[in-house]
Amino acid sequence: MRLYGATTMIPVPRNILIPGINQITLFNSAGEPVFEKYIYTPASSPGLFSVNAPESVKKRSKVLVEVDAGISQNSNISVSVAAIKNNNSGGIDDYMIFGTEFGTLPEAIRGKKISSLPAETINNFLATAKSNWIDWKVILSGKLPDLKYNMENEYHNLSGHLIGKSTLTPDTGQYVFLSRPGKEAYFQYAKTGSDGKFSFAIPAGLTGRDIILQPGDPGRKDIIRIESSFPEVYYPVGRKAESPVFDHSDYYGQFSVNYQVGKIYNTSSIGSMIKRQLTEVEPGRFYGKPDHSLLMDNYIKLPVMQEVFFELVPGVFLKSRKSEWEMTIADPVDFSIYSTPPLLMIDGVVVNDASLIANLEPELVQKIETVRDKYMVGDYLIYGLVNVVTRSGDFSCIGLPDYAVRLQWRVADPVYTFTSPEYPAAVLKNNHIPDFRNTLYWNPSLQPDKTGKYIIEFWSSDFASDYVINIQGVTNDSRCVSVKKIIKVE
Repeated sequence: MRLYGATTMIPVPRNILIPGINQITLFNSAGEPVFEKYIYTPASSPGLFSVNAPESVKKRSKVLVEVDAGISQNSNISVSVAAIKNNNSGGIDDYMIFGTEFGTLPEAIRGKKISSLPAETINNFLATAKSNWIDWKVILSGKLPDLKYNMENEYHNLSGHLIGKSTLTPDTGQYVFLSRPGKEAYFQYAKTGSDGKFSFAIPAGLTGRDIILQPGDPGRKDIIRIESSFPEVYYPVGRKAESPVFDHSDYYGQFSVNYQVGKIYNTSSIGSMIKRQLTEVEPGRFYGKPDHSLLMDNYIKLPVMQEVFFELVPGVFLKSRKSEWEMTIADPVDFSIYSTPPLLMIDGVVVNDASLIANLEPELVQKIETVRDKYMVGDYLIYGLVNVVTRSGDFSCIGLPDYAVRLQWRVADPVYTFTSPEYPAAVLKNNHIPDFRNTLYWNPSLQPDKTGKYIIEFWSSDFASDYVINIQGVTNDSRCVSVKKIIKVE
């Protein structure tokens, strides 16, 4: 578009401005940005959810709340009912308007309901705001960004560095092994880059399980440093953040007393841990069906592992030479001994010393699985494999070497049930055990019924106060939900 005169009007259709912050940028004929402006467009659509709840209830009475989602069924919403004095805080829709794009927000905006703020307050902020997400110099440079953290869909990322113990310098071009202790062996390998970094893509089915990382060549005396999953570089903060001032001193004291009373009379709302229903298929044995599987209970008990291999495991040899143990495997075709040692495992964990297997008590071993053919895992060639599975199956029979790292792979913290007392009978309503719960209800994933309505039932406590029914979430068409309603317990 060519500009004429001192002022040129450019009409912008209102229907192309989505609710929230719209960024308008003007470029010159050379494709360079010359002007930027942010415009706040309030949401014009009515609320997606309606809440039907009583205005006030008595102590120790049943409360029924009905949330009508309209056409926005199958939404992901959370609900809490808690005592609170100030209800002017923002919801998820207010947070999503600004998010983290503009860094730390000023006190006049941060944590507030956007709909309750004067337009002048928002416009004053946007006049000097700068996006941390859109940098035209980087975008127009033609250089693709170096993505340090990959998107996680079916797999979760785990990365780290392999460092020389004595030199503290990166060890490049070396293998790092990942194993999972268990009766079904799981194995991955990674190769370090020029900076000594390695990375693993871990399937979601391993969530909640222990994993062990170790250098592929312990003789190099390397150490493993796990990299934090959080970025070390943060967006710059252009303005000073000041904490909003709310006078909750009277409530804090009462909450503290209520908590102590609940501990004394064991009226906590924290229930048992919810067992996660695994929808992901847990990865099975990486080498498939072994060439030979020896079940120890099917044979007579032998005193030492050397005799077990000599008598019962064909093609695998466990021998002692000058007080050191070694294990070799014969090629099943020409019966020649491989010049490269096989991959040795105990409970699916790679071990680099055959003496660890030789010194096991045979009574502790449940089975021995062997693969005598050469086996490829990706580009990594294995000259046969021996996996000794103990009865416990948790790699607890031997100590973990100092160069290895064992950690529990947990993607998300466990979820606990929320429990609260019920008072359906007069004898329960009149008992003398105090119920000073500040939170009457909490559900991080409320599910609708067949009609699309969300039904919430809970019992009020002995703590007379205003309570906020706080509903936050996202609909199935990616629209934010933020609804609050006050009820009074008298």
